[in-house]
Amino acid sequence: MRTRLLLVALFVASLAAADNKLTVRSVPAFVQPGGAVRITCRVQPDAENRKVEFGVDGYTSSTRDLDGESARITHEWTFEHVPCGAGPAFCTVTRADRKSRRVVAPLEVVGCDGTSSH
Repeated sequence: MRTRLLLVALFVASLAAADNKLTVRSVPAFVQPGGAVRITCRVQPDAENRKVEFGVDGYTSSTRDLDGESARITHEWTFEHVPCGAGPAFCTVTRADRKSRRVVAPLEVVGCDGTSSH
């Protein structure tokens, strides 16, 4: 019984660790039209990682190559002049097998015709 509980605990911990392999954060989460947002992507190094794409949906994105296991963990970029209708912020990692994983962070442009964009 103890072995079974230990295995379940290890399985749950591995799922939690897998969820933390790619995270994104946008600061601020609310921006006025034309404002700037800083996007921070955290990508755990992995030999299969090839590139990270980051950006703001409906506005712009950029891509950087990753050096697999020797790649840095934290990637930050600032996007200026964010327009109405843009958001959320995102990070996408593409692996050697061309499979990709995407995560998003809340980002709302407020003050567009008196309402938020989302």
